[in-house]
Amino acid sequence: MVAAPAKTGVLVEPRSTLAGARITCNTCYVANLTLAIDDTLLRKARIRALEQGTSVNELVRNYLTSLTTTDDALTARQAFVADAMESKSGSGVEGRTWTRDEIYDRPYPGSAAE
Repeated sequence: MVAAPAKTGVLVEPRSTLAGARITCNTCYVANLTLAIDDTLLRKARIRALEQGTSVNELVRNYLTSLTTTDDALTARQAFVADAMESKSGSGVEGRTWTRDEIYDRPYPGSAAE
């Protein structure tokens, strides 16, 4: 048996630059989702939603959106860390250290090299 689509004409929040705007969508289908969660968790979620001036439904929708949205900066950071972890370069077993004069072209102010 195939489930019937949700009613049309529901209010749908647009995911565009019209922040805070609400539109009526007569051609969009909105899926309903049933969750089985602990009563205590639901109570806490309702309290958090009230504190934020929203609904539990909106909290779940926002979480799922953030979960499924690719963050290019995050992906780049994760790739950088993965590359660094696989890198064979390093400061060696002795833990090589450098003096300031070895790192910089100019001597430290007040040093004997001035």
